[in-house]
Amino acid sequence: MRDARDIDDVTRHDIVFHQAVARTSGNTLFLQIARSFEPLMTIAVPLAWRTRDTDLARAEVLAVTATSPGLWPTAIPPPPPR
Repeated sequence: MRDARDIDDVTRHDIVFHQAVARTSGNTLFLQIARSFEPLMTIAVPLAWRTRDTDLARAEVLAVTATSPGLWPTAIPPPPPR
């Protein structure tokens, strides 16, 4: 990992991507399930990142997250307060 910011970005993008897929499905239950996984993903994504043990493997992931800067953080609004 280049630095902590990289894995934070990868994690945030992964969460937003999966929630976007769920939202696009139009299935409210699927979206709720995807949102419920968010705390788990903040643990699982960094652990999975460790399996990307070469610079090339990590660069490929980072390239995907960098393809649309500015799009991902606003793609899905935050969940309503509980």
